[in-house]
Parts: sequence; C-alpha cells; structure tokens
Amino acid sequence: MASPIEWSIHEDARRSFDARAEQLASRLRHPREEELPSKPTYQPDVHIAAALSEEHVADMGLLDPGGNPIARSFLASNGAEIGLFGDDHREFIRLVESIQRTETLRRHVSRAFLSHVAFEWIRARHAGDAAMPLMNTVLQRCRASVRSMQVWVPIADLHVLADLPFGRVRFSSIARSQFDQTIAFVRERGERETQDVTTELRGIERRRREYQGRAAVVVDVVAESQHARDLAVDLAQEAVDYLRVFHPSHLYLRPACHLDVWGATPVRTAACLIYGHQIWEETLEEQTDVPTRPLVCDREYVAILNDLGLASIGDLLTRNQQAPFVTLLLGALRRYSRSVLALAEDERLLRVIVALETMLLADSSEAIQQNIADRLAYYLETDGPSRRAVVDDVKRAYGVRSRYVHHGQGMDEITQLERFLEIAWRFFLKVIKDADKYQDKVSFIQALDEIKYA
Repeated sequence: MASPIEWSIHEDARRSFDARAEQLASRLRHPREEELPSKPTYQPDVHIAAALSEEHVADMGLLDPGGNPIARSFLASNGAEIGLFGDDHREFIRLVESIQRTETLRRHVSRAFLSHVAFEWIRARHAGDAAMPLMNTVLQRCRASVRSMQVWVPIADLHVLADLPFGRVRFSSIARSQFDQTIAFVRERGERETQDVTTELRGIERRRREYQGRAAVVVDVVAESQHARDLAVDLAQEAVDYLRVFHPSHLYLRPACHLDVWGATPVRTAACLIYGHQIWEETLEEQTDVPTRPLVCDREYVAILNDLGLASIGDLLTRNQQAPFVTLLLGALRRYSRSVLALAEDERLLRVIVALETMLLADSSEAIQQNIADRLAYYLETDGPSRRAVVDDVKRAYGVRSRYVHHGQGMDEITQLERFLEIAWRFFLKVIKDADKYQDKVSFIQALDEIKYA
C-alpha cells in the first residue's frame, strides 16, 4: 500500500540538484588506463555456479580495497565503457548524499536507492531518453517505491512464546500459519495466472525450514525496500543488544552467547574432507563453539525481564528527548551487552571493563582502578565488609587485565573473575532503574562520591 507522503523539496534545492546532475551527465567519459581495475595475477580454480553476461549488468561499479565505490560506468550502445570516474564520481556521491539529506527523503529512501535512480537518469540523459529533470524522476520513483511495510528480522538463540513489545518494535515468533498462508496465496495466483510457481514454492519451503518458530523483531516502516531493510536491521540489532543485557551468560566467562540478529554471530564450525582411494570418502563438520542455551521468553519470563529493567529501557528509547545521562547509559549498555558475544575470555573481560569505565570515570586524569572499585562498592553495597569485598574483586579483575594486556599472560582465575562479572551485572541492572535520577555523568559521579565521603 502506497504511503500518503507529501513528496516535496524546496524549489531552490531542486534547481541546484538538477543543475548538478546535468553537469555530471555532460562529463561522462571513457576510463583512463590507470582507472581500470588491475587484472588478478592468480585465478583460483573455484567452482563457477553461474555466469553473467553483459546484458545482465545494468551498470558497473568499481570499489576501493575498503569496499567504497570509486567509479560507476555502463556500456554504451557501441559497446564501449563510459561513466563517472575520479573527481566526477566523487561529485556524484556528494550529489546523492545531498539529495538523501533532505527532510522528506532521508526518512524513507536509502542512498543506494538514490544512487541507482540518479545514475539511471544520467545514463538515460546520455542516450537522449530522459525527458524529465533528475528531481522529477527521483520523486516519481519515490512515490512508486515507498510504501508501508512490516519487516520481520529473525533472531538467533531466542524463542518468544508471548509477544514482547519493546520501545518502537516488538519481539514475536514466526508462525507456521504465516508460511501456510503464503503458500496458499502463491498457489492460487499460479492457478489464476497459469504460471509455474514450483521454484517459488521451493524457496518458501526453504525459508520455512530455516525460520518457522524462530523469534523475530517486528518493525513497521514506511520506506522503499532497501531503506526498510536497513532501518529494520538497525532497530532489531538495537533491541537485541538491550535484551541481551539480561542474559545469564553475563555471570560467566564462558561459553559465548549467540543471542543476536540471525547470521550476525554464527556458531563456528570446522570442516574436514577425507580423501582416500582417489575419491572424497567423507566430509566431517564439527561445531567448535559451545553456545549457551536459547533464551525462552514466555509470559512469566517476560514479566521478570520487565521487572529487571527491560521495560525501563524501552521507555527511555521512546522519549523524544533524552538527558545526557540516559544517552550515556544507553550507549554503555550496548557495549556491555556485546561483551558476551566474545569467544575469548580476555576479550569479554576487556569489553566489560570498558563499559564500566564509560559510566564511572570522570575524565582521563583520574586513577582508574581505585575510582572504579570505590564507586562500584559505594553504589552497590551499604556495609563495610561488603564494600571491601567489591573493591578486592574489582582490583583483582584489573590485575588480571593488566597481566594480559601488558604481559600476555592468560586468565586462570575464573571463579574470582566471575565474581567481578556479577558486580558489573548488578551495577548495570541498578543504574537502569536509577536513570532518571541524574542529569549527566558529572552529577552521577558526584552523587557516588558524596556517599563515599559522607
């Protein structure tokens, strides 16, 4: 369903964009020798599953080693390559970025979409087929492509037995009925239009085997498909990061947690091919990770999560304006949450320490170890012996970190380090509930120091 958006851009901006596009269209040229990609000196003998001919490629892009586009070209009617290179291509990127930053477009279309539309227009202008100025074409394509849609982003290591609203999204479960309805629709369409839908049905069944019953983050967006995907994945990653704050794996150094957007943190496997008697006799694949158990969210567990602070985070995310302390906390929570994705114990410990220092250090001139230990102790405990125990556990963890970072020594004090991990978890669960008590980090640290020196 098309969205009732007022597609309008200030007239001065339209004229500027159109003029810049006309200049770019006039600067199309053949690539120079140094602008062509170098041919590889070695061609691996990998299996080629399919080959594309020139007729399959609408336009061609050249990437630098970092994956950034540095040229864009196409084959003209005479078979010669023509396009935008060097400074001209950089101007093309700046034009697309300027268009995408306009108030109307930035919420609904991606730069990739606009790049494709703009270069299509330049190509048509070269061929004499572009009847309208660029911005007329852009807005026409936006009207045709932007629509309301619901995007489901599958989540690994999570089962949701009851819908879990969170901020501007919700966690839900991909149901059998959704695939049944899709298959029935495709079959009915095939019969109505006398089409062979066998391949399409196979694809649906393949997706059913992979995703049915899995949890997903559900996002309602109004956008073209690429921008909808980008927005949905970003919001899903954010939601999963905050949910992972409450995962029990934060209390242990191992194993790694795999609660993440589907495919973002794959379980590692090792493959072995056994060759004998001049044939491949066997292929062995073994899982090398020992993942945590999937998190199962029924109504009772959802209530526990909300009581621990998940609902509070959801509320913070939906506010139009956030205090500096809330912004600081939300960023630190995501860093802390991602610590349990680390496979190595040393990396996990370092990520936890970084998240704590983000919240508890006033500036870079402070004595790190003593201030972190004292502020955790006075924030979490009320009696002397308990505070002393927190200080000892924190300093011990910093000692292990120092021996690893500066001397390359491993971590063999698992029990003591897990006491530190429990302290970190308690700190973040408590500060979530205290988020509205402080305006910024300065007021938070002042409040902790006042407890210490009271």
